[in-house]
Amino acid sequence: MLTTTYSTDGVLKWIAEKKQNLKAFRGDDQMVLIIQTTNASSFKNIVDIIDEANINLVKRYYLDEPTDVEISAIAAYNF
Repeated sequence: MLTTTYSTDGVLKWIAEKKQNLKAFRGDDQMVLIIQTTNASSFKNIVDIIDEANINLVKRYYLDEPTDVEISAIAAYNF
């Protein structure tokens, strides 16, 4: 599981690295970012992630709910 922040070494860098990997693999960097929120997520968290996506020129993203398996994995992870 990835734990990160909204600093320049956090989500922004992670999205940029994923786009670079995609470009190396597929020849373009057009990605779809899936944003999954939990009950612990605030509206500000969602806005911050969308801002980071926009800074990285991610044109496609959507909000999704995590599955029961993903929720269990998050619950088992010690923050």
